Amino acid sequence: MCSSDLTKELLFSDHIISICQLMHKGPIAKETKDAFTIIHNHIEINKLDKNIKTALEVSLSYYHIESLIRNSNYEKLNLDEIRKTLKQICHDDNIDDNLRAEAAHILARSYYKISGYNLEMAREWYGFSSDRYNAIMGNYSPLFEDRVRTDWGNFEAQFLNLGCAKQYLEHALMLKERKGDKYGLAINYGCLASVYSKTGEFDKSIEFFNKDLTLINELGIKKDITHVKCKIADLQVKQALIENNSGLLDETIELLSTIEIGEQQEFFVLKSRLKTIFAKWWLNSEDGYNLKLAKGTQETLKDILDDSSNLYLQGIFNRLAGRIEGANGNIQKASLLFEDSAKCFSGVESSTDLPIQTKLSAIEIQRWLIIDYEGDWVKDTESRLAELKHELNRVGQDYSKYFDPLDKKDLKKIHNKIRKLIKNSSETQDLSLQINEILNPLDKLIWFLEL
Repeated sequence: MCSSDLTKELLFSDHIISICQLMHKGPIAKETKDAFTIIHNHIEINKLDKNIKTALEVSLSYYHIESLIRNSNYEKLNLDEIRKTLKQICHDDNIDDNLRAEAAHILARSYYKISGYNLEMAREWYGFSSDRYNAIMGNYSPLFEDRVRTDWGNFEAQFLNLGCAKQYLEHALMLKERKGDKYGLAINYGCLASVYSKTGEFDKSIEFFNKDLTLINELGIKKDITHVKCKIADLQVKQALIENNSGLLDETIELLSTIEIGEQQEFFVLKSRLKTIFAKWWLNSEDGYNLKLAKGTQETLKDILDDSSNLYLQGIFNRLAGRIEGANGNIQKASLLFEDSAKCFSGVESSTDLPIQTKLSAIEIQRWLIIDYEGDWVKDTESRLAELKHELNRVGQDYSKYFDPLDKKDLKKIHNKIRKLIKNSSETQDLSLQINEILNPLDKLIWFLEL
């Protein structure tokens, strides 16, 4: 049968099969590549129904975007041209709403995952997609609704909009359970684990990460095993610092030692190692070995990011590097790194990309500058805490547990204790341990909310 003789049903079937292959096997698998070679050939047919041709173009664009997400060197595709095609589909009122919603969703993923986390554009296109899908869902359930809701939930969790994130993810989990989609379930478990980590439900977070790890071990997806182990490590570092549990950090070091680093995952593995090593020093600041080790890891991470335009990763790195410089007594250098971190989290397109993380980096400047602060430290710190609290209230989050020990009276006590400590110490005396103990309430807030 010639390509021109293919029925609409067969063409649409190939469209569905190709997306299913992409979702379950990834863009690198031979079966996926073969499926999209067929799609590419179909598009060359001159006389195709408009919606059928659009469906094929959407699925091919999805394949290209996911390939670029997995491998930035994937061929030399023109990302702008792919986005242009998808935008034309989105704005064409004569095209089926389901296809327009799908095109917008793929566009959002391209901005979220490829363009250095351009959250402004990602939110715009997720919004467009959501509007179309919600209109459709009043009549029937789109085929890939579970994947769509997982993406929405994961995106909202970045902004600590956790109630909304949890609602999306739990709905997606139900749909994936009905489908028996093990890989989809693993992804959902991991996303829910991250939400529970952000709400402070550490035991529940570990439970869901372990469910995630069990499934991907069963499926043999090595790259995802590394990803989940890094997530568990970051959770354990947060918990160890908040609970002053050095033993948990030993478990984390052991966990990270089981990871085989792949090139694309190198940043995240080393970031987790850096956070763990630095936390070991933090809980025992008389141990200079871990601080020296952290400094070496910091330099390695810097080399990895030298040519990167990813502001999200730069923001995380600058924050971690600022802490290490501060711990080494380079307070002004640390302050500049935290300023750079705040700028990265605020993004290029908008000052509201990651406002909570932007405010958090600004507060960390106050934390490290307390010894040499020029101005009213208490007043300025109180003001920055109020700005952070406002952003948290906007997404309906109540972290009074961490804010209550940081009112104006408490900040004055902290400031006075630090000044008294410095006044009564010798120039050669290492005050790190005492300063960390005094600033512990502020540090707990930072550790709990950081990415």
